Amino acid sequence: MNFIGKKIRTLRLMLDIQQQVFAESIGMRHSALSQIERAKNNPTYETLFNIIHTYGVPPLYFFEEKYQLKLENGAFSIENETVSGNKRLVEEIIKLKERLEINEERLLLKEERITHLLDKLESHSRTTGRNHTPKKKSH
Repeated sequence: MNFIGKKIRTLRLMLDIQQQVFAESIGMRHSALSQIERAKNNPTYETLFNIIHTYGVPPLYFFEEKYQLKLENGAFSIENETVSGNKRLVEEIIKLKERLEINEERLLLKEERITHLLDKLESHSRTTGRNHTPKKKSH
């Protein structure tokens, strides 16, 4: 479980806390925390409990590599990378759909405008007796 040290480091950096201060806040030596963050040693369950309790981190964050930590409004939550990626894809699809709908509306407006102009031309042709439509050439 080498990723736990990386997750602890990520948490510490998110909080913008120096390693020494963070180590003291969870009741351990700076050197021990350094070794954990560099994956030289694994944290004890007591260390994880202290981090979870002190900083309010969801416990699952430390036990699944796929979970990412989020800090919103002073509270931590976790997000699955796959779910996050899927959310972004859905958002992109929605944006594309909206753009397509806008373009479709523009095309419909242009089509209506062309139809209106053709109707106007045809009406004008009837009133003037002129035929503005091109005649087919006979061979």
